[in-house]
Amino acid sequence: MLIEIPELLNPAQIDKIREILEGAEFVDGRLTAGMAARRVKANEELAQDPQIQHA
Repeated sequence: MLIEIPELLNPAQIDKIREILEGAEFVDGRLTAGMAARRVKANEELAQDPQIQHA
């Protein structure tokens, strides 16, 4: 389900997000899915940045 929140971001923020996403690498969403979900998951996700350390 998608929920629309009108005017949440201003035009400059939207432009910045688009700029970032234009150069982003996307990977198969099944890479992060559990065994059962891999069979049905059909999406792409932003590739993880190897420079970011996750706790």
